[in-house]
Amino acid sequence: MAASTYTQIHRIGTQEQYDNLATKNPDLLYFTSDTGKLYKGTTDYTDAFVSTATVGESGVAGKIYLETSTGQVKTYVGNAWKVISYPLAVTIDSLNASSYKVPSEAGVVELVNSAVGGDGVINNIEQKMNAGTAVSGTITATKGDGSTFDVSLIGAAVNPTWDATTRQLLIPVVKADGSTQNVEVNIGKDIFIDPTPGANYFDPDTKEIVLTLNDGTATTDPTVIRIPASALYNDYTGAATNSGTVTIDATSHTVGFNLNISTAANNKLTLDANGLMVDLDAYATTAAVDGIRSDLQGQIDATTATLSATTAALDTLTTNYNGTTAALNTLQNNYNGTTAALDTLTTNYNATTAALDTLTTNYNATTVDVAQNTADIEALAAAATTWGSFTD
Repeated sequence: MAASTYTQIHRIGTQEQYDNLATKNPDLLYFTSDTGKLYKGTTDYTDAFVSTATVGESGVAGKIYLETSTGQVKTYVGNAWKVISYPLAVTIDSLNASSYKVPSEAGVVELVNSAVGGDGVINNIEQKMNAGTAVSGTITATKGDGSTFDVSLIGAAVNPTWDATTRQLLIPVVKADGSTQNVEVNIGKDIFIDPTPGANYFDPDTKEIVLTLNDGTATTDPTVIRIPASALYNDYTGAATNSGTVTIDATSHTVGFNLNISTAANNKLTLDANGLMVDLDAYATTAAVDGIRSDLQGQIDATTATLSATTAALDTLTTNYNGTTAALNTLQNNYNGTTAALDTLTTNYNATTAALDTLTTNYNATTVDVAQNTADIEALAAAATTWGSFTD
């Protein structure tokens, strides 16, 4: 048989001898007999786990690196670093939560305990009810420490319903005897006063303010609200006297006065474009003028008294009109305030529900991530401790 020629692929020596090699052949395997390490050239293949302050731009494929500066466990795949596991957070800072740290079970329990007052996580709630009958009055909750407590349902709302057509919220509230009493909330968000001319008016026959709401449809008559206003309303009409007639225009809300000029003999009072006048040129004596002046002054005084009474009546009518307007404005403001308060309550309820759903989702996702990371690390550790044998 012809002799065989072998190419040397490994060398054996001490750790000191390996360290003192000026040049290490990248194609040779080096075994250190005293430290039991295996190198390929300058690369250490003995340990699968490397602890380093910060990983460089590249690493050795198949090795696991602990980057102590960040607490991340990494491996080098292809030409990029891949994170195997993020650092474990023993405590959770709810105000400055990390976007990559994995929370521990103790940290999650501590955070939830803090949120519920430190009495332990509630893991079971049993509602004591008789199917088809009244609520018996309590629910029993079991906390994480095994203790239980009862919560009274008296005054609590159960199974509320919503009618989108009438926009009515019906809330059954539990009473002391276990039965329920309905609370009706009518949310008229889309119901307001109809701005159509003539839809809203004052009925002088019934002394009522009539308001029409635009909640009607093609098949439903609109809602008409009648507000008694007899105490706020006085009906004024013009009156006639021997000196003149007072007129009231219901459309323009103006008061007028028509003066009667006597047709008796020797009455020199006339009315022209400038107003009342007396032509004195026809009177030669002072006595005649004084007589005429006296008669005229009497007529003027009577006219002034009538005008004063008319002005007072007009002022009273204006005051009553302003009072009615203010009452209507107050009614509208109270209506708007109620609608805004109901909208705020609905918004806060929806926000609270969304926050609870988010917390539950994050907790479930964290539990799955922790289990997966634990399995991955155990698999990597098992692979790192399986050694092959090397011979000449």
